[in-house]
Amino acid sequence: MALLEEIDYSPGGDLNQQVFDKLNQLIQTVNSILGGKSENDGIRKSSANDFDFEIFKTGGINWFVVPIGAWNMDTTESVSIPYSFSIDSDKIVFCSAMIRSDSAAITLPINTSNSDNTLAGKIVMDNSNARFDISRTPSGLFDNNNQYDNTGFNRGYIILAVLK
Repeated sequence: MALLEEIDYSPGGDLNQQVFDKLNQLIQTVNSILGGKSENDGIRKSSANDFDFEIFKTGGINWFVVPIGAWNMDTTESVSIPYSFSIDSDKIVFCSAMIRSDSAAITLPINTSNSDNTLAGKIVMDNSNARFDISRTPSGLFDNNNQYDNTGFNRGYIILAVLK
């Protein structure tokens, strides 16, 4: 997608704000294509103190994009990412995490297959504790790999789709 290819992944940039701006641009484009039939006109941060993004979209689905934050996947098997929005578990239709390599040249879903066809990782939404738990498989693609051990940037994003 061209919008995300325009993001500056170099160190020192405000990647969260860039992603927020690009997602807002994408929603504006979708709204104009649909002739203004969308239920709103963009996205908003769910609070001023965090970077949970809530994206409103047509078709009766709310999309949430949450930064994972720094994660050395080689030394740390799992991370928990809190969220600040309220979700009805029965209405979740999609949940995934996109993992960025240290160079940002590769982005893979956490449930990518290892070379032996086992899962490289998984994501669990713990709604009772308002957090996402993401883990990588020991000795898998994201473990013992020099492409996933830098902690100087956001490792990727959690994407969640919920029926309104």
